[in-house]
Amino acid sequence: RRSSDLNNSGYNSTFSKLRRAGGFLVDSSLKAQVTKAVRAGCPPSRRGEIWWVASGAREKAKYYEARPGEGYEALCTWPVEEHVAYEIDKDLHRTGGGVQGEVLETLRRLLSAYSVRNPDIGYCQSMNFIGALLLLQLPEERAFWVFAALVEDILPPDFYSQDMLGARAEQRVFQRVVQLKCPKIDQHLTLIDASLEVSCYPWFLCLFVNTLPYQATLRVLDVIVHEGIKVVLRVALALIKLQESNLLAAEHVGDVFMCLKHPLGGAGALDSGDGGVSPDEMLHLAF
Repeated sequence: RRSSDLNNSGYNSTFSKLRRAGGFLVDSSLKAQVTKAVRAGCPPSRRGEIWWVASGAREKAKYYEARPGEGYEALCTWPVEEHVAYEIDKDLHRTGGGVQGEVLETLRRLLSAYSVRNPDIGYCQSMNFIGALLLLQLPEERAFWVFAALVEDILPPDFYSQDMLGARAEQRVFQRVVQLKCPKIDQHLTLIDASLEVSCYPWFLCLFVNTLPYQATLRVLDVIVHEGIKVVLRVALALIKLQESNLLAAEHVGDVFMCLKHPLGGAGALDSGDGGVSPDEMLHLAF
């Protein structure tokens, strides 16, 4: 029922186009300046507010909160499919050491409410990481609507779905980009019979949350919210380039996996540890 409402409301086609055009943030004459500023990093004290506006979540929330039964609080009261609740609970405790107690319960509510809002997707692996990061930057209800904007408006269709067709398509594009931009790496990986997909597919699903240190992940999400899916491809290519010497020295699949598990060093954004490469260096290489 809710999936039908979502598709027939007229919201997605109109507001997705506006968001992609930057219409929620600035007029076109200022977009280049804003893009430069966002790539340099959103001010920490304003980051949540910028995501709320730039993602189109503010307008999305305004539209749906006015519809009976479609607001966040209403969605939280609906029962969740048993198999979906099981998958959410299973992944909650894998989210990271920095997500515990009350934040964990809030994350459960957010993911459960989204599964009710969009039952065609329900819950997909890695959504827990993205939801958790948003909750560290935004109040619960705003985090929910930014999450909805990411899944429904910013990322490609079917990026999160039962068959993950959208994410797999982006992964194939990425592998082709590596062939063109990093031919030595591509040839070496072919020689040792190693595929990038095993290591890099999680980058795409998690939007780097489980891959990069906290500050680097925030900087990447700043730009994803403003510029969209192309940022994922650009950042992924930058990480491959940063690991070029290690990848060319790799002798087997295990070496490749270790190079790319945390390519900036440190740990994922929801665990402790800083990387050895600055976010500025990574984003400069990406753009």
